[in-house]
Amino acid sequence: MNYKKLSIITTFLYLALKVSSVPINNETIDLSLESNSDEEITVELGGEEVKEIFSDEENIVTEIINTDDTEECLTEECYETSKRILSSMDTSVNPCDDFYQFACGGWMSEMNKYLKNNDITIFSSLKNEITENVYDGFRKLFGNNIVNENLSQEDQEYNDKIINKIKDIYNVCMNDGQNEYYENEYLINLLNQLNIYEDMEGFNDTEKLTNLIVKLQNKGFDTLIMNKSFGVLNEDIFRFFKYIKDATQYPEIITVFKKYIKNVLSIVSSDRETIKEKVELISNFEQKIFDIKNRYRTSYDFERYNLDSLTQRYPFINWKLYYMKRFEFFSIENVNYDSLFISLNGLKLMDEISNLIVGTDIKTITVYIEWLIINSFTRKGYEFSKNIDDYLKKFEEEYKSIKNNTYIPTNNEDLTTEYNNNVTTTANNTFPIGDNNTSSSDGISHLIDYTNSINPNDSRSTNCIKEINKIMPDALSKYSVDLMFSENSEKIKEKAEQMIGLIKEIMINKIPKMEWLDEKTKESAIDKVLKMKVEIGNTDSSLKDLKTLYQIYQYIEVKDSFSYELIKKMSNDESYYKNLIQSEFMEEINVDAFYNLQTNAITVRYGILRPPFYSGDEQDYLNFGSLGMILGHELSHAFDNTGRYYDATGKYNSW
Repeated sequence: MNYKKLSIITTFLYLALKVSSVPINNETIDLSLESNSDEEITVELGGEEVKEIFSDEENIVTEIINTDDTEECLTEECYETSKRILSSMDTSVNPCDDFYQFACGGWMSEMNKYLKNNDITIFSSLKNEITENVYDGFRKLFGNNIVNENLSQEDQEYNDKIINKIKDIYNVCMNDGQNEYYENEYLINLLNQLNIYEDMEGFNDTEKLTNLIVKLQNKGFDTLIMNKSFGVLNEDIFRFFKYIKDATQYPEIITVFKKYIKNVLSIVSSDRETIKEKVELISNFEQKIFDIKNRYRTSYDFERYNLDSLTQRYPFINWKLYYMKRFEFFSIENVNYDSLFISLNGLKLMDEISNLIVGTDIKTITVYIEWLIINSFTRKGYEFSKNIDDYLKKFEEEYKSIKNNTYIPTNNEDLTTEYNNNVTTTANNTFPIGDNNTSSSDGISHLIDYTNSINPNDSRSTNCIKEINKIMPDALSKYSVDLMFSENSEKIKEKAEQMIGLIKEIMINKIPKMEWLDEKTKESAIDKVLKMKVEIGNTDSSLKDLKTLYQIYQYIEVKDSFSYELIKKMSNDESYYKNLIQSEFMEEINVDAFYNLQTNAITVRYGILRPPFYSGDEQDYLNFGSLGMILGHELSHAFDNTGRYYDATGKYNSW
C-alpha cells in the first residue's frame, strides 16, 4: 500500500520543527516528538474501502528530503518570519492530538482578544492592518503637497489636480452637516445653469427629451427615470401619492397642495402668471400619476430587455442613446450594446407611465421635470432652503388638520390673489425663455470654512476616506498601492508573476500523466493553462496614466455639502453602469485573488502580496506554501465543475 498522500502531514511537521529550532532571543525551542527516530510508526487502516482511498495508480515515489544538507537561514528577515510563524502556533498542544490547534492556536487566541466572534480570518485581519496603514498615509497626504520627482511636469500637474479633488471631498465630508441653510439665490443660480428649458420646442422629439434627461443626470439629478437594479422609474414621481389619495375623500387637500406648489415656485420666480400656469400643470400631472399608481400599486412582474426591445415597449426616450451617453460620461469603454440587458419589474405600472409621458405635451413634461428637481432639495437630511422646508411643513400641517376636521381656510387659498413678490432674483425658467443671466454670487450663507484644519484622529476621518473610495475608487486604489509598496510594487509584481508561471508549468507537466483524460481533453486543458492570463493588481491603464485617471473624474467638483451629495449620487450611478457590464471595480487593498471564467485569467490584488502570504525577503518555499497555495487553488477553478464548461478563450464550451 502506498501512503504517499500522507506525506503532506509529515512535511508540515518538518517545517514546524525546522522553524521552531531557529534561535529567538538567544533561546532554542525544542519541539521534538517523544519517540525514537528508529522506531517504526504503524498506521492501522482496516478495510478494502479505506485501502482504495489511499491507493496511488501513478506509482510516483515521494522524494525524501535530506535535512542534513539544509542550510539554516539566520538573516533578520528569517528571524522575523520565525517569530510570526511561532506566534501563530500553539506549541502546548500535541499535533497528533489536535493538529489544527497546534498549527493555528496562537493566532486564534490573539484574534479572539479583539473580536467576540470567530468570523475573523487571516485575510480580514491583514485587510484591517493594510487599511489602517493606508488611511494613515492618506491623512498625511491630505495635509501636504507632495512632489514626486519621478513624474514629468505634465503628470505632476494631473497628479495635483487628482489629489486636490480627493482633498475637497475629504474636507467637505469632515464638515458635512455643520452648514446652515443655503440662500434661495443658490437654487436660482443652479436652475439657471441647468437651463432646463433650452430648445424646449424640439422636445417632442424623443432624442431631445433623452438628451435633457442625460444632461440632468450628468449633474446628479434624477428626473423621470433613475438607475437601480430592477426598474428605471424615479420613485420621486410618487412622492405626493398619499396626499392626493386622501384628496379623494378630502378635496380641500388639493387646494393646499396647489398653495404649496405656488409657494415653492415663488422662490425661483416672480412672474405670477407663469407660476399660476405651472401650478395647474403640475397639479394635474401629479393627479394623473396618482390615478396610474393607484391602479397598479402591487406589481411583481419581471422581465429582461435588450435596448431595442426596451425602446419599443417604452418609447418616451431613446434607450440606446441614453445608455451610450451615460457610459461615455463615466469613461466606460468597450460596451457591447447589442448584448446589454436591463432588468425591470413593475411592467404594467411602467407601461402606463410611459403612455402618460408620450401623450403629454412637452411644456407640461418640462415643467414637471423642473418640479422634481426643486423638490429633490426637500428630501429628509437636506438642509438646503429654509423657505422650502417651511412651506413643506406648513403643507403637512394643513394636510393633517384637514383630515382631523380642524382646518380653517385663509384668504390665501384663492390662487388668484397676490403672489409672493419677495424674490430679488428670478430663475431663467419662464415662458418664453429669457436671457441666461447667472449671478456671480454662490448664494451660500454662513457656511463653514472648509480650509480649516481637521483633526486626523477624528473617528469621522476614516468614514470620509471610505466615502472617497466610493466616489473615486480608481484614484484611491492607485495611491493605496503607492503607499503600500512605494517603489517596490513593480518588483513584487514581477516575482508574483514568476510564481504563477512556475505553478502553471507544473500543471502543464502533470496533465499528460492523468490517465483518466483522453488525448483531446489533455490538449485542451494544456491550451487553457497556456492561454491563462495573469493580472497582478488592477490592469486598468488609469492606474498608470495620470491623465486618463484625471479624465475619468474630471466631472467631480465638490465645494460644499450640496455638491457633495450630488457627487455621491453620481458615483452610485457609475457603480450601476459598471455592474451592467460586470466590471465592478475592486480596490487594491483587498486581500484577495480570484479566477475569471470569461477571461480565463487569474487576478491577484496587491493587498495579498504582503506577509504572511508573500514577502520578497522570505525563502521561496514559504512564499509557495502560502501565496502559492492560493494561486494553485485559483488555477484549479479553471477545471472545476463550473470552469470545465469554459474553454481557453473564456467561451462557454464543454470542451
